[in-house]
Amino acid sequence: MEAQPFDRDLSMSGAAGTVNAGANNLKDKATHALDGAAGHVERAGHSVSDRVATYADKAAGALGSTAQYVRDIDSRDVMEDITAMAKRHPGVTLAAAAVVGFLAGRAATRS
Repeated sequence: MEAQPFDRDLSMSGAAGTVNAGANNLKDKATHALDGAAGHVERAGHSVSDRVATYADKAAGALGSTAQYVRDIDSRDVMEDITAMAKRHPGVTLAAAAVVGFLAGRAATRS
């Protein structure tokens, strides 16, 4: 029996909701990890020396800013930013995609 258009719309909205929930979960994990990394870098830098502390503060600030960006952005904005970056820097984008693909392949084969 063929699914009615209404049924397909419901399944598509369910899939979109699942994808959106997964993206939000990933976003929460990423911001938590970035905030944690910022704190670790800052503490480690202050325990070494003043010069390293300056660089650690800058790195922690950059990680904190990235965490705030991830926290504030929605999935459409991410896609727009990725598309704009890919148009400006196609080589870097291709290299990043290759690295992500390689890491995903490694993770999939280890499971």
